[in-house]
Amino acid sequence: MSPGLRDRSTPSSQHHWLTMTDEKDPTDIDATSDATAPATKESFRRWCNLNSFAAKLSAEGYRPWLSLPIWQLRIALEEQSINWTADPCQLWVATKWLIRCSDVLYQEMISQETIDEETARALRPGELCPADVRPLSLARWTFGSQSWRRRAKGTE
Repeated sequence: MSPGLRDRSTPSSQHHWLTMTDEKDPTDIDATSDATAPATKESFRRWCNLNSFAAKLSAEGYRPWLSLPIWQLRIALEEQSINWTADPCQLWVATKWLIRCSDVLYQEMISQETIDEETARALRPGELCPADVRPLSLARWTFGSQSWRRRAKGTE
């Protein structure tokens, strides 16, 4: 794991997040309306499966989709939680990406490679990030790590 996640985790909190994806079903949610519950649960299950599969491929070396994990981390860690029902799924997906690919994502975030304007827009940080944080930067990785710790403690 990257320095931002591994070095600052206590064994108990690290265990919680590493086992979360195996012990909890992200689609086990309480929907506010019975009419939408089956569609929502199935949508979450499909989204979680897709991201889990893509993260596993990425961990094995196939990485054509840098934007997908960054978008998922942005949703879970850098945006206001507007849809509370979706939150367990979003956190589960971000957890999968970090468990499988944190080293790769960390290297991409700290790379000094210049990105074009279109890519910068696509990879823009979320609304909770300070305005001066670049799309690929150590500052963004640090912000995400801090957000992750707040969510793990239940203070966000």
